[in-house]
Amino acid sequence: MTWTCKKTQLFIDDYLEGKLPVRDRFAYEAHVETCPGCREYFDRTSAFIQVVHQMGAITRSPHQIPQKVLDEAARLPIERQLLLGEIVSRDLEEEHQRLERMGKAQKKTNPAKPN
Repeated sequence: MTWTCKKTQLFIDDYLEGKLPVRDRFAYEAHVETCPGCREYFDRTSAFIQVVHQMGAITRSPHQIPQKVLDEAARLPIERQLLLGEIVSRDLEEEHQRLERMGKAQKKTNPAKPN
């Protein structure tokens, strides 16, 4: 598979999440290492995505998202902003489901006692 600059940008999430097959992963890395534009894009975008993931569960309220993150998001191309929104939404949904499972498990281990 030939890795163009556009393709490298489109597959950054798959690369970061370890979803690329080994051969594609090596080819991806080779392109990023030899292309200054893609290297800059990768460094900037992957760092931003990692910051968002490290934030953990974020509420849907924008005033609770650090201004630094909002500023960085505003500098991304619109397609990356949309993708980032999908990532954050997915993470929020996964966190919500995790909390629901924890609540159900807790109820099973500590059932309410009738009066």
